[in-house]
Amino acid sequence: MIDREARFRAANLVEQFWNGSITNDDLERSWPDSRDEGIRAVEDLVWTLYSDLKAHTIGEAETSNPRLMVIIPNCISFLQTSEEYKWPHSGTIQGAKRYPTWAVILSFGVLALWNRRAEAREQRYWVEMRAHGDVDAWPLSSKLEADPTVG
Repeated sequence: MIDREARFRAANLVEQFWNGSITNDDLERSWPDSRDEGIRAVEDLVWTLYSDLKAHTIGEAETSNPRLMVIIPNCISFLQTSEEYKWPHSGTIQGAKRYPTWAVILSFGVLALWNRRAEAREQRYWVEMRAHGDVDAWPLSSKLEADPTVG
């Protein structure tokens, strides 16, 4: 299901947040409630860019991150299309946090089991995403759609 109106609002919000003209609180308060899987996938990614603990604008660490400098425009472009979301997962890996060596040692190795599961889950995630397509184009289906100057 494609929710054009909600996608348009979400694209504008992502762009405003990325440009620093709205805070994370503004973004959350205005984010459209939709069953469009594409909107939900982009929301999962954008949520990783801010803290829930205080109102703030996007930081320099994020805007200078080469990976995000590609993904955020892809997200905006995707939300401006009528393309179905076709990826097997959202753009983030849920629950893949790994604990540092010192924490594993202090836990008498118990956290090593968690780290192995998290690593295996992350590997499965990337195998499934890469099997679907070019992950550099996410959430678009291909780079051709991500770069309007191609073709």
